[in-house]
Order: sequence, then structure tokens, then C-alpha cells
Amino acid sequence: MEAKNCRGAAHTLNNAIPEASAVKDDKERNDALSALHFYSAIALSNCKDVDGAKSHLREFFRFRPGRSTLDEAKYGSAFVKLFDDVQRTLSTGENFERFYPGFDDRAAVADEKLPIAIWATSAAFQILADDLEREEWGRLRDDAARAAFIERFWKRRDPDPQTEANDYRELIARRVAFADRFFVVPNELRGAMSDRGRVFVLLGTPPRVHRSALQRFETTIVAQRVRTPLTGTLERWVYFKPQLTNVSVQQVEFRFITQLGYGEYVMQRDFWPLNALAQARIPPGGKTDAP
Repeated sequence: MEAKNCRGAAHTLNNAIPEASAVKDDKERNDALSALHFYSAIALSNCKDVDGAKSHLREFFRFRPGRSTLDEAKYGSAFVKLFDDVQRTLSTGENFERFYPGFDDRAAVADEKLPIAIWATSAAFQILADDLEREEWGRLRDDAARAAFIERFWKRRDPDPQTEANDYRELIARRVAFADRFFVVPNELRGAMSDRGRVFVLLGTPPRVHRSALQRFETTIVAQRVRTPLTGTLERWVYFKPQLTNVSVQQVEFRFITQLGYGEYVMQRDFWPLNALAQARIPPGGKTDAP
């Protein structure tokens, strides 16, 4: 591809991404998006836009997790090196503890203390409850009925109902307390209700965390419209099976963007992250709606 045509090719490929994202069939959508990001990376690499090419390669690996290799004779040594560099970066990652130390999945933490009449405002209910449970709670008119509802709510989610303790309820309490401490969004949300907090409460500690400066190709529409300088950070949390329940891919990456004029640690609403969160909310044998 000649250098003078690479920008036009990249623009055409990028414009096709929204249409590909709307494809209903999972395999067809993933195949289309992975191909678009891969060839966008090639086009931008030919334009000497290394940051843009790397951004598209990171997206490619989201849809094509696992080790991949390229034929240097077909794609050229420069692009193969770029491809390998991005893949190597994604495969190493930092430990969650480095950025957010101190989570103990066995520590004794009490449930959030609220008057029973407003228990539905708790982080546990707001994050875990499905639409039917929300409707049922809204019909309750006395504390006795609310107390019975809360007992049923947690029993549905008890991994071992034969024992007195409910390990899942206790784990959620620990995660909520930790999220409230580390994931607060200033002047906006308590930690457990922020984007990072909700992901952590549902899925727990991500095996890998990547934090980097926001690249040109990762700027938001808001920033592009108001022409703010390119400043901000991208934090990526990567989860693998078995933390992912009923999700067909081997890994899911959550991306949180902090950028002037956009917000702090705003989760990007992509298909697989939303799907993973929806599946994590489903009690054993139960059903729920997508988030």
C-alpha cells in the first residue's frame, strides 16, 4: 500500500467498524471486527502512525486472544515486529496488587448497614438485582416482607445452601468495602457504584492490569469535538476463564478511560465486557437481563 493511500484506507476501514459492531451473530461480528482492526493497523503502520497501529492491534487481540504469528514475507518485517511487540506487551501486564494493594478475599467484613426500608439502595442490590427483583421490591410495603425478600435474594446466590454461611454474600461484602475505598470517582460516585467498582464487585480481582497514557487513536468523541489536548490515561483490566461464566471467549478486557472533558475511569461499553457483566449477575439456575 502506497503511503499516500494509507490514510484513506484507514479512514474507510474505521468507518466500517460501527456497522460491524452491530452484526448479531457473535462469530461473524468478531471475525469482521478483528479483520477491520488488523487491516487498519497495517494501513496506519504504512503511514508511520505507530501509536494508531498499536491501538488497532490491541483491539485485534481482544477479538483474537491467544498467541498469533505473522508471515514476515507477507506483511513485512516492520509490521511483524510491531505486531509482536504489542502481543508481548499484552501478555505480560501488571499485577492488580501493584495498583490496588490490600484486598483480602477472606477478611471478615459486615454487610452494608442500612435501614431495611432503603436496603434497595445498597451497592449489592444495585449491582446484582435483576429487573424482576427490582419490581418485586417496589411492591413491598412492610419491613417483614422486605426482610423475607432479602433472605431470598441471598439464598438464590448461595453456592452451598446446605451450610449456614453464604460465602458469596460475604465475598460481595468484602468486594464492596474494597471498591468503596479504592474506586471512588471524585464528586460523582461512591467506589462500589463506579464503573471500576461494579466490575470488581461482579468479577473480582483481574489477573492483569495495564495502565498507559491515552494514545491518539483512543481519544473520545467529546475531546475531538471540543479540541482538547491529548491528555489522559487508559487502564485495562484483563480477565480469563474461569472468572468468566458462560462467556465463549477466552479473555475479556475492560477499558477505563480518564480524559479531560470526558470523565474519570469511564468504562467503554463494548459487547464482550457488557456480556461478561450480564453473565456474572445471573444466580445459579437463574436468568437476568443484560446490564
